Order: sequence, then C-alpha cells, then structure tokens
Amino acid sequence: MISERATEKRHDDRLAEIEENRHTLHIHRLVYYRGEFCPHLTIGRVKKAAKALDKISPGWMDNKDCEELLLQKVAELNPKWAAKERWL
Repeated sequence: MISERATEKRHDDRLAEIEENRHTLHIHRLVYYRGEFCPHLTIGRVKKAAKALDKISPGWMDNKDCEELLLQKVAELNPKWAAKERWL
C-alpha cells in the first residue's frame, strides 16, 4: 500500500514537472523569437500572462495557437508596451 502511494506520488510529480517544462518552453520560445524586436517583452511578463491564462483557460497550451494566445494575454496585461512595440 505504501509503495503504491509512493509510486503514484512520483508519477504525479513527474506529470507536474512535464507541465512546468511545457510552460517554460512556450515562454522562452516566445521571448526568444520576438524579444529581439520587442525589448519590453520579458520572461517575467510572459510568465505572468501564462499564469493568468492558466486561471481563465486551463487547457490553453493544448491549442495549436498557444503562443499567439500567450502573446495576446501579455499585450492585454501590458497595453502601453504592446502598442509601442507592436507585439501583435
């Protein structure tokens, strides 16, 4: 019984780690490809947008346009920089 619970916990921990890695991949990809032209598009701003999307739309990363959704949320949260640097 204890061994079974330990196995389940390791499995759950691994799934959480995979999900975190997916977040990190999308965040870094977005900043890498757009950051050169948009200096105010930072990892911190993109992480904040990803957390906001997690709350309002938990399956957003499964969408084929997930990076565009992420960029739209970043722009929504930072309208001043989005307009100035034309993030969208």
